[in-house]
Amino acid sequence: MKDLYLRFADESEAHAVLTPFGLAYVGGSEALLFTTRQGGIDLDVIGEIPGRSGFHANLRVMDDDMDVSSLDPYVVNPANPVRVWA
Repeated sequence: MKDLYLRFADESEAHAVLTPFGLAYVGGSEALLFTTRQGGIDLDVIGEIPGRSGFHANLRVMDDDMDVSSLDPYVVNPANPVRVWA
């Protein structure tokens, strides 16, 4: 299992990057929501953080064999994350 803290330029980029991982955009709401279409991944959409640039999300990958290397350019390592997995 691995936890990734992700920062995208904006909501559109988050959608484009996360969709190939089986995370589909659910429209019709005020907030960006994703629904998981496959097992092994959980997503926590943070969105914009006051005083920080970008659009943020946390991803928990439970399938150790899943290749998430394409997310490497978006991974950040905050000293004090806004939210963490319980």
